[in-house]
Amino acid sequence: MSTKGCILIRFLGTMLLCAGIAPLVVWAQVSFMPREDFGAGSHPYGVAAGDFNGDAYMDLAVVNDLSNNVVILFGDGTGSFREGPSIELGRSPLSVTVGDFDGDGTTDLAVANRSENSVSILLGNGDGTFREVQRVAVERSPLAIAVGDFNRDGIDDLAVPNFFSDSVSILRGNGDGTFRPAENYEIGIKPESVAVGDFNGDGYQDLAFACSGYTGRSVVAVLINNGDGTFGEHVRYEAGRHCSALDVGDFNGDGRLDVAVANRSDRNVTIMFGRGDGSFDENGTYPVGSNPRSVSVADFDGDRILDLAVVNETTNNVSILLGNSDGTFQPAQTFLVGRYPKFAVVADFNGDGQADLAVVNEREDSVSILINTTR
Repeated sequence: MSTKGCILIRFLGTMLLCAGIAPLVVWAQVSFMPREDFGAGSHPYGVAAGDFNGDAYMDLAVVNDLSNNVVILFGDGTGSFREGPSIELGRSPLSVTVGDFDGDGTTDLAVANRSENSVSILLGNGDGTFREVQRVAVERSPLAIAVGDFNRDGIDDLAVPNFFSDSVSILRGNGDGTFRPAENYEIGIKPESVAVGDFNGDGYQDLAFACSGYTGRSVVAVLINNGDGTFGEHVRYEAGRHCSALDVGDFNGDGRLDVAVANRSDRNVTIMFGRGDGSFDENGTYPVGSNPRSVSVADFDGDRILDLAVVNETTNNVSILLGNSDGTFQPAQTFLVGRYPKFAVVADFNGDGQADLAVVNEREDSVSILINTTR
């Protein structure tokens, strides 16, 4: 059958052809309940999700730039939260991640403190409380933090990009909640974000960084693991202007990890397809809102194809870009959150198996919860 004069319908990544009239594209839709906001300290900047009190419901850890603390919000399994303990940290905490750093089966926290050049380690007790904060030194102005097992010893390690040192600090875990002194690698021109993935298929985790630079000289820097937990020389790939965040996933289904990069000044997301040998090719850009600050990869519409959630700081919304099976993305759908959102985390907050969002709003001292209602 000829496709001339057919309707082209793209729904949940499936191409359906019908004869009869001029071409038309109907995009799939994703939906969320109206946001619900919860207080979270002064100038929240980063958020992570985990079950901190062992009740099988997802909780939140929110780090606050001005109040220099982390606030725990306990989830009740319906998408609502109640405030838990507040724990003092180092100066200007900006990013938080979860792991099990002492191997006791409970969820711990690691926080990057920008103005103190340190990482705070909070070991969980399993009941929603945490032990005394430990600090590990890194280089100047750490802006982000990620967990990985870089030497495959079964113990969580940390990667911390340092903005003013143009470097990444690798903190190797000892398995008892302590870490060895930082091993530092140059990556260049102001790294703001880090993502972990095996980019060359050798079974070892590599690193990718969004480096915003000065005056728009932005790159994605990639460090390939040598196979022993150390890293070789970085390789740079051009990105959009002032790239601020990135995340990884297999967007085109070829079994190789790709990278999505949020570009602040260009108001778009760049997709870089992995070749499977640790190198990348740029493959298209997609408009989002104004001043995108973070990007998260998840399946928001349940079609088993990866999608993107991009937090837009000055349009006060989140752009959802639904993925197609070939690595392309549909036009952005937007959802309002609070003022000056900085970062989002994806988790299932109401137990229905769908990917929800928690977004921290710097100017409203709040977290916006978006419960996914897509069917």
